[in-house]
Amino acid sequence: MPYDYFNTFSQASGIDLNWLFQSWFFEFGYADLGITEVIRKDDQTEIIIKNNGSLPTPIFLEVQFDDGTKQKFHEKVSVWENGKSSFPISITSDQEIKVIKLGNKLFPDADKANNLYFP
Repeated sequence: MPYDYFNTFSQASGIDLNWLFQSWFFEFGYADLGITEVIRKDDQTEIIIKNNGSLPTPIFLEVQFDDGTKQKFHEKVSVWENGKSSFPISITSDQEIKVIKLGNKLFPDADKANNLYFP
């Protein structure tokens, strides 16, 4: 039974995962994260990630700087647990941002057009 599966995972992890199973198995939605806003103030940059599709998925973000360095960020799927529709990621760097890439090959994304940001 599906509920045995769900309950086993919740009991083994010690975390109530019903919010995750409910959206992935019982609701109509799709996976689609997007970069909606990038706010730069001095050496602080805030990148707003929006869950456009309603299915909770982890966030994988890569920021490439003009000097060729990269910084990677990963947020667990639990950032969407309380029904949030957007999540901010803050970075500190005095380097100029060349490109911001959202997502990876392992997780689906319905609209990849909003996964790149070029300042």
